[in-house]
Amino acid sequence: MGYYKALSQDTAESLWLLVRIELNMGDSQAMMAYGDQLVTLFGDSEQAGSYQTLVQ
Repeated sequence: MGYYKALSQDTAESLWLLVRIELNMGDSQAMMAYGDQLVTLFGDSEQAGSYQTLVQ
């Protein structure tokens, strides 16, 4: 994931993609770290809402 993160800018879409990738890979710590970034930077976005629904 570091390679993708290095190539992409932080957008709601890119962070949401990283959340879903880490979820599928089974790394809950990384998933939550990207999710926290998503909510902090883009709290009003659809993707942040989807993340918050996922972790409830």
